[in-house]
Order: sequence, then structure tokens, then C-alpha cells
Amino acid sequence: MKQFKLFFFIPIWLLYEVFHNLSSISFPWLTLGNLFSTNVNLVQWYNYTGVLGGSLWFLTICYFLYCVINHKKRRYYLISVLLLFLLPSIFSINYFIVKKSENDRTLRDKTFITFNNEKVSDSLYGKDLAFYILKKTRNLKAKNKVLIIPETTFKGLNIDKFQHHLIYKFLEKIITENGFEEVYFGTSLYKSKQYIANGSVFITKKKLH
Repeated sequence: MKQFKLFFFIPIWLLYEVFHNLSSISFPWLTLGNLFSTNVNLVQWYNYTGVLGGSLWFLTICYFLYCVINHKKRRYYLISVLLLFLLPSIFSINYFIVKKSENDRTLRDKTFITFNNEKVSDSLYGKDLAFYILKKTRNLKAKNKVLIIPETTFKGLNIDKFQHHLIYKFLEKIITENGFEEVYFGTSLYKSKQYIANGSVFITKKKLH
């Protein structure tokens, strides 16, 4: 009966995580699946289950470990723990290696340009940094150029009105006139005053047309 109560705790906790992530104020570190954020090679299957799948995985392994310690049929539960850990991990590592190889081939064909390491990005902010980047990227000669813009450049973008914003016009100019294929940057995004989050934006030449 005690083991059943412990197992019943798992869906209760997952429901808590679902409602917590849907709330306007959510903390990623309170989601158990995010414990593996520093070991992404083990959890590539998050692509299919999401971070809540990681929480379920972690809680189920903990439950079987408890059974290994407190149950007479330890061998059965120990095998269950090993299978639960090894099968997803082996799949994930193999998936990670294949994807990394594909990404490496893609990255070799691109020229990345970033201003994050320049001293100027520490002294310029907002529109001053944006105009500096526009000027510096005007006559760069390279194939498949990709621009990474510092996070201090743009702040507070309305997701629904992004295409009507001056920032979109700036990015359009970078791509069409300066010959970039892709542009990436991090910023704070919002839909309303009640929903604000840190995020990333990327725009490509194909999406402009």
C-alpha cells in the first residue's frame, strides 16, 4: 500500500509542474526535468517528450530505487532501474552524435559574424549598437553569412506586432542590403503586460519573402 501511495505521487507532481509552467510566474529550476540541462547528451529524447518527460523519467527511476532498497524482490527492481536509465541514454547519445555530425557539416558551410566579443558591445547599447552593426556589416565579403547580435541591442519586443516594429525593418535591411542569410539575437519578449519572458529571435532570408 505504501509503494502504491509513492507511485501515485508521480502524476500529482507532474500535474503540479504542468500548472506551474502555465502560470505567469514560473521558475525552470522547479521542474525536475531541467536537472539534466547540463547533460544534454543524455536527454536528446526531450525533442519528443518535452521536459516533463524528463521529470517522469527521473521520478520513476527514484521510485524503483526506493523499491530496490525496501522491497524483497530487489533483483527485479534493480533490472528495471538499469533498463530505465540505459535505454533512453543509449538512444540519446546515439541521436546526439548523429545530429552533431549533421550540424558540423552545416556549420562548415556558414560564416558566423558576431560582436559579442568586441569591446564596443560593452560601451554601446540599443540603437547606437544597432547602427554600429549595420555600418560594420555593410561591405563584408563572405558566403552564407550569419549574424549574431548582442542581447543588449534590442529589448522588449511585442511578439504579435514584431513585423511592424522598427527592429524588423532594421533586420530586413541587414538581410536584403548587407547580404546575410540568417540573423539571431536574444531579447525580452511579451504578448501583454502579464506575460513577459526572455527569448531568442531568428530571422532568415526566406522568411522575409
